[in-house]
Amino acid sequence: MNVWSPVGASNLPVLVYVHGGGFVTGCSARERYHGAFVAGSASTVVVTINYRLGVFGFLAGRELSGNYGILDQQYALKWVQKNIAVFGGDPTRVTLDGQSAGAISVATHLSMPSTISNRHFRAAIMQSNPILMQFRTLANQQPQYDVFSSAVGCGFASSRLDCMRELTWETLLGYQNWGVAPFVLNNTWQNVIYKLPWAPTVDGSLITQTPSTAFQTGTFYQVPIVLGTVANETTGFLPLAFGEGPGGVIFGGIFYNTGLDTLFGTSLANKIRALYPSTRTNSEDALGRAMTDFAFVCPVLKSATWISQYVPAYVYQMTHAPTCDPNNYQHAICKGRACHSADVDFVFHTISLDRRGNCNWTPAESDLSWEMLQAWTNFTANPTSISNLPRWNGKDLLQFDLPSKLSSNTAANSNCDFWYDVAYGKITN
Repeated sequence: MNVWSPVGASNLPVLVYVHGGGFVTGCSARERYHGAFVAGSASTVVVTINYRLGVFGFLAGRELSGNYGILDQQYALKWVQKNIAVFGGDPTRVTLDGQSAGAISVATHLSMPSTISNRHFRAAIMQSNPILMQFRTLANQQPQYDVFSSAVGCGFASSRLDCMRELTWETLLGYQNWGVAPFVLNNTWQNVIYKLPWAPTVDGSLITQTPSTAFQTGTFYQVPIVLGTVANETTGFLPLAFGEGPGGVIFGGIFYNTGLDTLFGTSLANKIRALYPSTRTNSEDALGRAMTDFAFVCPVLKSATWISQYVPAYVYQMTHAPTCDPNNYQHAICKGRACHSADVDFVFHTISLDRRGNCNWTPAESDLSWEMLQAWTNFTANPTSISNLPRWNGKDLLQFDLPSKLSSNTAANSNCDFWYDVAYGKITN
């Protein structure tokens, strides 16, 4: 855990940040999460936390319930309640923020039963949350548990759990990728949304529902919420699947023409290709736009509509493509695009510290960073009345760009009516 507070701080609002990384990587010590500028320039106490990842945080099955990473986060929130006043923070004015897996974590805390002592924040921010992603139950997790425990040599033990507890952490970590094996097959989109290999589990006690269910039914912790995306969420992941350069173009084209059929079925795939047309050289771009709308933009807008029936909801999209993006600089496809996590350095104003890619901003980008930082800290200070984010009314969101502007047609531009029908079962073939 890291804490930054201004000199002489007293009763200031507190921003608690949960890092992303797919529940398998990341830590709060990375330069991009350094909270000094936010604390020093916006009169806010900043807390960044760590939590157990991968097999250590999320292995689950009949012998154990998992969710230890979420419990770590809950413990950190309790620690803030007990101790943040010493650092000049007000424990009654805590906002919980997270990006990607961190945003999934925030949604998880929002979705927990009211009887659980997780009410340690008064507002929430979710950056790039793939809200369509579903959690598996303990029964659904058992195949992963069986494969992993067998891989480490505990498949025939009377208690696989006791056997694994005798192993070193290095051994467990070394076999972590075996936990992905049960989710490689059956790649229809209905299965893919369950396939984040390491993730929270609906265990029936700590976690009783997925966030999308909680938001849709109103059974979530009802506090003001900011949620949003960047314009090209999934584009930066494509090189991981298809490679860079000419090879990536070739394999991306093959997937565009055949893989979509496997994922969605031929009829739906043809409709997707009609909405996201591609040429021989830009199939990756078409795929990136389609998958971003399907997995991020449209689920976020739908969730905002559900949430806004109960509490104030504010929606944004970062559409500015950074001159240089420290987290995605190695992917040529992200040049000229706002790829997943591009907003993080802007919110923390840490481009001078995050030296991957030797990135620098233009003066206008530095101003945009300040604008985004102020939006976050203004919300943290007063989550029911903020001037630079519009309250969600079903259409208006703020696009962070040069210059920033209100947009009323993001849902239409993202073909959300089509994706809503796909995701919620109105289209089946």
